[in-house]
Amino acid sequence: MSGTLHQRRDRVEGAYLGAALGEAMGGPIDGWHAQKIKQVHGRVSELLAYEVARLKPGYALHPEPGSITDDSYIRHDVARFLLDTPENRTVEALADHLLAHANFDYWWQPPIQALWRIETEGVPLAEAGKEHAQGGGIGWWTPVGVAYAGRPGEAAREVRILSAIWKRPLE
Repeated sequence: MSGTLHQRRDRVEGAYLGAALGEAMGGPIDGWHAQKIKQVHGRVSELLAYEVARLKPGYALHPEPGSITDDSYIRHDVARFLLDTPENRTVEALADHLLAHANFDYWWQPPIQALWRIETEGVPLAEAGKEHAQGGGIGWWTPVGVAYAGRPGEAAREVRILSAIWKRPLE
């Protein structure tokens, strides 16, 4: 990741805030087809409240319009890792960092289970993701994309390495 620490911090934090804003705007209709959105809400021109049935860790925690979901909490922890580990990032370092610093109260359960298997059962990092169901998680890596702005190949390489905890193979 090039640039000064201040430039890197600005890029990573900017990615986190921008993604959280996008998530707050689109979270309640996440995964919906445009036809369903139009049928249920008509034209969406304001922040929407979350359905109570969807409130839980691993999704939105609050029903108020503009609430974020687990993706923003996980993205924050990934961004923190990028800032705290500016060079020579490995999947082992990411796992150690998350186990020491992440706030798992708001995370989706499958990634937490993979990390706990690594820590408590000694499951090798290369094996932990094999049990994880594919789907979701792409937004967690937004800070990596921003850190490597203009260099998508390098961003993809880093995500492929770091996502090995949960995604085997990477989607």
